[in-house]
Amino acid sequence: VPAEFHPDLFHRRGALGAARDGNIERASSSMQFYIVQRGPRQDSLINKDEKRINGWLSENYVRQDSSNAFLLDAIKIAYDTKDTGMYKWATDSIVALADAANLPWYSIPEAHREVYRTVGGSPHLDQNYTVFGQVIDGMSVVDAIAKLETNSLDRPIADVRILSATVM
Repeated sequence: VPAEFHPDLFHRRGALGAARDGNIERASSSMQFYIVQRGPRQDSLINKDEKRINGWLSENYVRQDSSNAFLLDAIKIAYDTKDTGMYKWATDSIVALADAANLPWYSIPEAHREVYRTVGGSPHLDQNYTVFGQVIDGMSVVDAIAKLETNSLDRPIADVRILSATVM
């Protein structure tokens, strides 16, 4: 699924989003989704999340610039050969270029900040992961799932199945 960002769809508590890997297009996984479960956030944490958003946006800009393709190639080679030194060099280079890019700053809108302060959510995912739905009723079920015992990959040990959902 191509990346889609709409100003009215953000990562408030209950948002249904599409997981993704590190692909340059920020396209969504065809197999994984998530529901935002986090509660209210303090302004200082929202500000940190805003900085994180902008870091990711800048890094994505650097990754899409064809003149930096050699860094992406180096990351792939380092990953395949388990060369941690090369991997660190390439990723640090991307971060340094991103820091120097001086791109327009994305600011979390005040209306979204108010929702994050009162209802909760995961603002650091905004502008980087696609939101395509919202839990309207049943957050208690989401909260119960979040309390289940998980494995080392943070997945529930026992399968959790959605038996019904309604598209509105």
